[in-house]
Amino acid sequence: MKQLANKKLWCKGVSEKAIEHAEKLGYKFGFPNARTGESVEALYFRSNCVVTFSSVGVDFFIENEKKEITLTEFFNLEPEVKCDIKPFTPVLVRDGDDEVWKPKHFSNSKERHSGFNYGTTDGYTWKQCILADESNYHLINTTEKPNEI
Repeated sequence: MKQLANKKLWCKGVSEKAIEHAEKLGYKFGFPNARTGESVEALYFRSNCVVTFSSVGVDFFIENEKKEITLTEFFNLEPEVKCDIKPFTPVLVRDGDDEVWKPKHFSNSKERHSGFNYGTTDGYTWKQCILADESNYHLINTTEKPNEI
């Protein structure tokens, strides 16, 4: 995640939760005792998706202009959803199996706690998203299931 590259997070008192959240964001840990229950004061995020809390991290932090991220900013970050759809691609979207498919243009994908992981160019987010192509145009304004979701 670019938002965390080369940054430090002060996490004293919430380090276990911070470690769990970092793992959800796709970070790996460059230290073996991350899960021993040991409380740490800060985590150092490298651009290669590795996190450390050792003295090496301190040196790394100093070398990278002492950039920091707040706990609030950190816990508001959500993992990216792996999605091969490119922005502005025509898609069909809906929020549940009982709702009709609507034609839109894809914008982005991001894992959100609400489950609305797919964004469209009109600013809305949706729970289900499929490519709009000749094989599924018949789904527009229906609640039918596509062959593959």
